[in-house]
Amino acid sequence: MTQTLLHLSLALFLFLLGCLIKYGKVDWMIAGYNTSSKEEKGKFDVEALCQEEDNFLFTLGGTMLIPATARNPFFHKKAYSMEHY
Repeated sequence: MTQTLLHLSLALFLFLLGCLIKYGKVDWMIAGYNTSSKEEKGKFDVEALCQEEDNFLFTLGGTMLIPATARNPFFHKKAYSMEHY
């Protein structure tokens, strides 16, 4: 149960970061972009960079949901029932 909560909280955190970058326009959170000079920042397409980053975070959050639901008795009550023992 603890692992399930850990995976769910990590997935929620990654989804939250993805939403912040996508809708909150917090491009300063992207590593490498925030430390570059103004000339280097001018070379980047910020919207495409933010979209790529939030897609990556949403994908990571989605993959964290897989182990959270794979062996969770809440989602598979029949598989974990004690009736057949």
